Amino acid sequence: MTKTKKRSNVVVKNVHAKIANVTLIVLTVVIAKTIRTVTNAKIAIIKDIAANNITIDIIIKADVVKGAVDL
Repeated sequence: MTKTKKRSNVVVKNVHAKIANVTLIVLTVVIAKTIRTVTNAKIAIIKDIAANNITIDIIIKADVVKGAVDL
């Protein structure tokens, strides 16, 4: 009877270890996806800022050219 009980304890420990491993893998995947999403959002914001800066730069240059023509 003792041997059976010990064996069942080992099985339970193995099941708990497998559940812990699966949980760890799932958490790792979720964290990785979150980091990727945040990174993509940052890249999109940077691209947006860069696009806006180019637009502002073109407007300023156009005003300078217009001022030069007015002279």
